[in-house]
Amino acid sequence: MDTKHLVQASATAVTITTLREGDVYKRLNKDYSGYSISFGVVTSVLFNGEDAAITAVEYSTHHSDGFKIESKVFGGDVELLIFHATKEEIEAHLDELQRSADYAVAKAEKDLSTKQAARNDLAYAYAISAGKGLTEAQHVTGEVVSASA
Repeated sequence: MDTKHLVQASATAVTITTLREGDVYKRLNKDYSGYSISFGVVTSVLFNGEDAAITAVEYSTHHSDGFKIESKVFGGDVELLIFHATKEEIEAHLDELQRSADYAVAKAEKDLSTKQAARNDLAYAYAISAGKGLTEAQHVTGEVVSASA
């Protein structure tokens, strides 16, 4: 039986040595459904001589909304799985999220328009009712006779 490894031990490693405000990165996330990647931009680096933390804005795809934007704070005691990212990668990811956001807004606007039209139809029927413009159709009440009898 031949076994293959997804990650080879001989892979080239790129290590992030310094993070500064404005730096971009990729972060590996693991949750109940598996792994995903978030792209981030460092917004500030905090250091008081003893403790360190970074703040960042992270962008990722999300199953229900199409995209998610979060402000994050990572303290020095948190083990992060962050990786080098290029400015071009971040820009491409943001372009994709922009398209996803545009689609979500267009869909919501269409849904809103449909609901507003239904509300307007209801308001019209209510206006007729309030103005006593509704009438009952003429009808006859009687016993129904079966056609097969």
